[in-house]
Amino acid sequence: MKNKRTTLLILQLLILAGLVVLMIELVNRGSSSARNVVQSQSSPPISTSGSIPPAPPPLQPLKGQGQNGGLIASRQNTSADSIAKDGLLYDESLSFDDNIHRLKKFCDLHQNDPELGQLIDQFLKVFFGYARGQFAAVKHSLEELDGTTAYRNILLACLTVADGPISEKADIVWLIAMSKESPIETRRMATHLTLQFSDGKSRSDELFSLLNDSDSDIVILALKVAPLQMDDRSYNLIKTTLLNSTDVNIQIAAVDAIGSATNVDRQAELLEIIGNQKTSKDNMFSDASLLKRRAVSHLEINDPQSHDLIKHIALDGAEDPGVRANAISRFTAVDFPEATDLLLNLLQTLKADDAVMLAAIEDNLLTTPNPNIVQAIQTKAEGLSDPQLRSLMIKRLEKITKGMKQ
Repeated sequence: MKNKRTTLLILQLLILAGLVVLMIELVNRGSSSARNVVQSQSSPPISTSGSIPPAPPPLQPLKGQGQNGGLIASRQNTSADSIAKDGLLYDESLSFDDNIHRLKKFCDLHQNDPELGQLIDQFLKVFFGYARGQFAAVKHSLEELDGTTAYRNILLACLTVADGPISEKADIVWLIAMSKESPIETRRMATHLTLQFSDGKSRSDELFSLLNDSDSDIVILALKVAPLQMDDRSYNLIKTTLLNSTDVNIQIAAVDAIGSATNVDRQAELLEIIGNQKTSKDNMFSDASLLKRRAVSHLEINDPQSHDLIKHIALDGAEDPGVRANAISRFTAVDFPEATDLLLNLLQTLKADDAVMLAAIEDNLLTTPNPNIVQAIQTKAEGLSDPQLRSLMIKRLEKITKGMKQ
């Protein structure tokens, strides 16, 4: 089902993006008090061999462990039927390169072990702490295009924090993204990282190849990078083939890529996309409405035709509520002097069943709050029959008004 597929993709992207951020936060531990919340969170164990192992906060180097007896830790569960588990520890007597090789071998031996994350937990606490100053070693290991998914994703995480030229980092992640021999999860992570390591170098051929990849998730991730790299060839591919894909997730990503492009016909393409989507309140939240919502969000507000269309959709009672809500978010008093009065009037006509619209109007009006707006929203919220919706609207209102009083 497409909803399940969308959820899985979002979760995957959150894991990939979250890990990258976590790596950066953890190696800079103590540099800013604003990071204490992130640093205090413990990393969950990985559940599959293809996942990215956790990145615990770096500890001080382990001392006095020598070359014998201290390299493997025995982890004993407390339950009666528990069994001992051998975990990898960082060997201070060896070089960072040697420890990379130990990690690679260990990940290979335990690639099907669901507790791999726990087994390398202590190793990673030290390993990530040293990664910043070991760019050359990390780069060389990644360029070998060898090893298990977990091992290579750990190295990609190290790459994000290692001190090295961004152009060389970009070359590495593009190399891995393009490598059909690499594990698909690693290729996805590398494709995601191409957006982070943007060095201004043209890679239009590589992008075109990724947009034609057989893995749909690679295509979706490549579409996020597309505005920075695409030439007319890729732009035309997006407008035709990918926009008409049978996968709605690819279609949505294609709309975003078109909307973020700099091509002169961008607005015309967005208007055509909107015009081609048959949406209405009688068929709410359809695939067509998802595309239309994304296209509306990219319309250029200063374009006269787009300006008029946003207002029309926002006030169209026959339109899909999700699409209307998206248009209402752009129908602000800054760009539409008449917006406040029209939205206040619309607010009075809505009922508890119109939750999406009510939330959109409230968010819009509270961007420029005044006593009349606050009173109108409070009166409307208090008169709603749905207690949960009433509570949500009042809490949002109180948050804004509290800021006004301070």
